[in-house]
Amino acid sequence: MSTRNKSLLGALCVILAGVATALFFLLNIERNEMQRWGYIYFLIADAVFFCGILSFAGAGAKQQGTSVYAGAGAATVLGAYLLTATILAFYATSFELRIFALWQTIALAITAALCLMLFTAMSHISRSNQKADDKQAGGENDTPKRGGF
Repeated sequence: MSTRNKSLLGALCVILAGVATALFFLLNIERNEMQRWGYIYFLIADAVFFCGILSFAGAGAKQQGTSVYAGAGAATVLGAYLLTATILAFYATSFELRIFALWQTIALAITAALCLMLFTAMSHISRSNQKADDKQAGGENDTPKRGGF
């Protein structure tokens, strides 16, 4: 990912956090403890989303050939987490604090597990591609014998 794209993504993160902060403090709504926790978890989700996108983009640049699929998968998983955290933040007053924190933690754990699986798959595919390229460059072919699969 180019420096320009990273800067643009960082600016989007700051703008989203700034808009959320402005809305939270400027809207004339009752702010109780649960709404504050919802706001905090939204900011955490925002940071996880953008840092995750940047880290997958950086890892994908090192491992050619798999970055498109891993980046798309990571963007989908992290976007779903951001959406889930936002929806939970809007309905924060419907929960007790313990239940709300539990749901947010479960959503974050699922997101982390899925991103870890994506990263592991991306690394494995990249190593397999590298081995295949090395074999092909060395003149070795894995053509099966007659009747083989």
